[in-house]
Amino acid sequence: VFVGLFREEADALTQPYPGCLMGSYCYEAGLFDETVIDTIRETMAAWRERLLEKLEEVAAAYPPRRDVDLVSLADQITVVFEGAYIVSKVMAEPEVVAAQLTHQRTYLELLFSPSTTPET
Repeated sequence: VFVGLFREEADALTQPYPGCLMGSYCYEAGLFDETVIDTIRETMAAWRERLLEKLEEVAAAYPPRRDVDLVSLADQITVVFEGAYIVSKVMAEPEVVAAQLTHQRTYLELLFSPSTTPET
């Protein structure tokens, strides 16, 4: 649902998303003092933790169909979001964000959907 709601928002974009302020800080980290870098790191860690909590809830209700490191998966969700914003902006294609979020959602659905094959 989380990714789907973001996808709906992204689908409404008529111009490339202007970017992510946190992403800009990360790319230009040498321009900022340690306090700003620490704030960015703490914010990324908070996103990781929040996404991990959600993934753990999902995994408890719908065990993953493949072995998966949920911490890494939480990071991957952030990577898809941030990467989609970058590609959208560089290519001047606002639809890239929604398309990438669709792939993300499909992956999560496949990973956490109950198996449809009979157990042997």
